[in-house]
Amino acid sequence: SRQRGLSQVISQTLGFDGMEFYIAEVSGIEGWKFGDLLFALGSSIPIGYMNGAQDASTLVKSITPGMREKAMKAKHVRWSAAKSLPGSVKEQVAHESITVIIGWNEGIGSIVHEVDQAVGPNSTVMIYSPQDEDVREEYLDKCQVRLNYKYQNVTVEHEQGALGARYRLEALPLEKAQKIFILAEKMVECEDEKDRLTVATLLQVRDILRVRGTCKPDLVILPQVLGKRAEKNCWKSGFIDYINFNPLPC
Repeated sequence: SRQRGLSQVISQTLGFDGMEFYIAEVSGIEGWKFGDLLFALGSSIPIGYMNGAQDASTLVKSITPGMREKAMKAKHVRWSAAKSLPGSVKEQVAHESITVIIGWNEGIGSIVHEVDQAVGPNSTVMIYSPQDEDVREEYLDKCQVRLNYKYQNVTVEHEQGALGARYRLEALPLEKAQKIFILAEKMVECEDEKDRLTVATLLQVRDILRVRGTCKPDLVILPQVLGKRAEKNCWKSGFIDYINFNPLPC
């Protein structure tokens, strides 16, 4: 997505800070008004779903297997309609692009997999890391075998160098990129050091784009952080798009 701040929605929804989501089946409320339910659950806040034909204020029965089948059919119809979009619309949804990934860790296989499905043909993923290029290529090949998926739209290119070397960062096609990911570098052992390096690289990337006058308003720069201090540093630096991977697997 290109919507700024969406990573915060994901973190707050799936993380353990603040309020949390719980899924529970509640019986005996069919026909109630949604407003009545608000006052029946104490300090909890109910969240429901509806389709266009339903009365938003009246509660319906709990989900049944038949309703699940209908939902799956509706999903299939929407997907079939999306696949039959006119060519001009398809090009707007998925077009040729450049994605720059700075840093390297085990999550990169999933990232490249998702990028390949989101971009158009003849796109490029540029990966910059101190990790050896042969190791990276071997790992990405194994990821494709494990997922039973071959990259269809992207060509992966590699550059090798230290993350803190500004002159090496300046050689990357940052101003042409639609997305820039900055990952917690695997070759750095200490998590605090990973975060310091990530934030430093993030600030250098922003400064390079500022000096060149090429920071596009729709450019997505998404750093991966591991600790609360790095989150606060990103926020203080004006970056609201970051994601902390540590709480999500929990």
